[in-house]
Amino acid sequence: MTNQTIIGVHHHEHNLGALINYVTAEYDTPKRLMLELPLYWRELKDTPITEDSYFYTLAETFEKRGSEIIAGDINHGLIVSRSLCDRANQSLSKQADNWPDLFNLIGERLWLRLSSEIIVRWNLLNPYKNRQRDYGMLKVLEETKPELTIVGDSHAQYITRKRPDLDYTRFRSDTFTENLTDSINMFTIKRMLGKRPQKNIVVKV
Repeated sequence: MTNQTIIGVHHHEHNLGALINYVTAEYDTPKRLMLELPLYWRELKDTPITEDSYFYTLAETFEKRGSEIIAGDINHGLIVSRSLCDRANQSLSKQADNWPDLFNLIGERLWLRLSSEIIVRWNLLNPYKNRQRDYGMLKVLEETKPELTIVGDSHAQYITRKRPDLDYTRFRSDTFTENLTDSINMFTIKRMLGKRPQKNIVVKV
């Protein structure tokens, strides 16, 4: 690849396999691949507070093939703090030697999962925190110059407004929800002011 390319995805598990196949067919194994991952993604990926495994699976898949994985979501700590990640890892490292301890440990992990889910969902609704994540991803992209970048499409829209020179592909599933969301987005100011993708990949699921 001679140009930097960004793929904006609707990251749902049902289109992950199709995305991996698409990237493999179009780009083979990208030498440098930036993903929507926190700096401490290796510590976070197997904890009970991981909100979804989409980008973690992408990272593991292409790292095994030889890609250098660049964690682009450097401000992800605004959504899931490092201290929350450490608490989750500490909980996972605990062992129960008897039934009372086992029940306590199960309760602790369930509470950690529930409370972290509420925190994550609340933070994701905060426009300021998401804009800070946009800033961070753009900063990493400009500093590291990856061959291929894959992030959520809302982040890709922001990045391509600031960097219209990037090759921009949108990737989503052909489902009622995503088709409706996409139709609504076409009428928003955010979409109208953004760069339209050169490719719009819609996959059957």
